[in-house]
Formats: sequence, C-alpha cells, structure tokens
Amino acid sequence: MAKGIAAHMPAGTSADEFTADADMLADPCWFPHAFDPGRRSVEFVFAERSYWAEKRFLDIRWMRERLPQREMPAARLNAALADSEPIPLNFIWHTSLCCSTLLADLIEQAGCNLSLREPQILVELASARRMVPRPAEIPYRPAFWLLARRFGADAHITVKPSNFANNLIGEAMASTSGKMLFLYSDLPSFLVGVVRRGREGETYARDLFSRLIADGPVPGRLRQDTRLSAAKMAALAWHMQLAAFRGNLDAMQPELSASLDCETLLAQPEDILRAVDRFFKLELGEAHIEKAAKGPLMKRHAKELRAYDAGQRHEEDAAIRARLGSALDDVVAWSHEICPETARAVPLPRPLTPIEKVRRL
Repeated sequence: MAKGIAAHMPAGTSADEFTADADMLADPCWFPHAFDPGRRSVEFVFAERSYWAEKRFLDIRWMRERLPQREMPAARLNAALADSEPIPLNFIWHTSLCCSTLLADLIEQAGCNLSLREPQILVELASARRMVPRPAEIPYRPAFWLLARRFGADAHITVKPSNFANNLIGEAMASTSGKMLFLYSDLPSFLVGVVRRGREGETYARDLFSRLIADGPVPGRLRQDTRLSAAKMAALAWHMQLAAFRGNLDAMQPELSASLDCETLLAQPEDILRAVDRFFKLELGEAHIEKAAKGPLMKRHAKELRAYDAGQRHEEDAAIRARLGSALDDVVAWSHEICPETARAVPLPRPLTPIEKVRRL
C-alpha cells in the first residue's frame, strides 16, 4: 500500500473494493484523467510512464478509449487519502501564449523529471470550484497526490496545468511541498498571440475572461455594464492572471517560487534552462541542457509540431504588430488605466533571472 493511503476502510466500502482501491492508488500507471462533478467520481486510465511523457496534452485532445479504465467515487478517494501529507510536486503556472508547453518539453527527462502537460482533471476541478456549492466534496488534495506519484527512478514530477486551472494555485500550495514557477508573456505579446489565432483566439479570450470574472475579483475600475471587445477582454484577462500570480507569489516562501518572462527563454534558452534546473533541483545534467537548448524542440512549434523557431515567431509578431498599428498601443494603455497596479516593466516579483530585454511596447 502506498504511503499516504489510509489504513482504514472508508464507510460503505467492501473489503474487495478497498483492496482494489489501494492497489490502484499505489500504482502511478493508473492516471487520474477526469473528475465528473455530477457523479462525484474520478476516472482513471492505465498506461506506462512513456505514454504520459510522450503525450502532448493530457486533456480532451487525446483519445483514451483503448486504455484500461476505472472509476472511483470521490468520497472513497477523499477518505483513502485523508491522512496524506503534502507531497513534493512542481508546477509551471502560466498565462498561456508564453511557451509553457515548450518549457515543459525541455525539462522532460526519464530518471530526472516527468512533465505532465495540462491534465484534464485539473481543468474539471477548477470548473467545479466555480460551480459546486459544497467544495469540500471536490477531491483537490487527492488529485495533486495522485499526479505526484513517481515512476521508478524519476526524482521529480512537474505539472504544467492549463491556465483555466489557475484558480487551484491556493489548493496546490496547501496540498503539495514542491516549487512553483509562474511563467508569463508581456501584455503586447499576449495580445499578438490572441490575434495570431484568429477567431479561435477571440473565442479563447472571451472564455478565459468569463472564467476569471467568475473567480473574481473584477478589476477595480471596470464598470459591470461595460461592453468589451475581444481584445480588451484578452488584455484584462492578462492583468487578472498577473494579479493572481502576484498574490500567490507574495503568499509563498521566496525559495519555493519564482517568475519567468517567456521572452528570456526564447532569447537565452541554455541559460534559462540552467536556471530552471537549479530552481526545481531536477539535476538534468549539462549534456541534456545543451542538447535541449540547441536541439529540435527549439526548432518546432510546441503545439502543432511543425518547423518553427524564435526567429519565425518574432517575424510573425512584427507583421501582426504592424497590421494592428496604434490599436495595440491603445488597448495596452486602456488596460493599464483599468488595472494600474500592474507594473509595466517587470509585472511580477521574484524573477528567476534578471530581465534585461528592451520592451517593444
């Protein structure tokens, strides 16, 4: 039986169910894929470590029908892990459109670190937090405990949640004992990234903004009846994410948290990887860092897996900025009037490395 699993049998559980539960919880191959708030249950699927390491995203974009599946009531799961201690688990929280998938890929190495990219269960727990009237029934702590189980020689597991799950940062702080990196893009780059995605980007901006408003609080100078464009919603969503990051950074011990501007990763990948390696204490090794920083991961699109590098990204950004002209400056300026507490130069404290780049806007 894995450490942290309760030795008592939860009420209403048969001996066979308890034994099966304990065996499943002890085996990291049984991955907690999803949480069903209606059924109050957690869905598991079974696969070896290599499967989870290779999956680009662990959300609704991957097919799991051919994998063995099991289900466990959240009440039984909560009872089984009621006495568990905070477990080491690292996090890369992010704003999106900031190379978070690339960073998770770069630090993946068997025996050192397993990167879990956007587990669907965290998105569903985050949504449940916004809707379920009795949050005590939601298995936050068990979910983090399950994600932190190690495969053999792996010394670390690093989770890169979807930014739609950023409202779980507080729960993660209370349930885990690892480190947290807060990754972001600057506001103009974030807006350009939204525009690059076309109508999909507009839909994304509206969806993100609506979820962040549900998490609260509403930006202080924003009137409730204001009708906003997708660009303004995107800008406010960026500010709201940065405000949440600042609050959590202030609440954390300095040695357990840091912030990182994604432009520094693109400009100095080798140096930044060394800094990330030191921060998380992954011990990736100099050979891995040099290979990752100069290898194919830096020459392909992290999501679409096509040829793509920092130079192409900057060229596309420049073309979009030229097309938007003063409209981009206007949205940035307007958003800072609504959210004046966001610093323009370095918007988050505790930078992992000094930020020396010249801001484009």
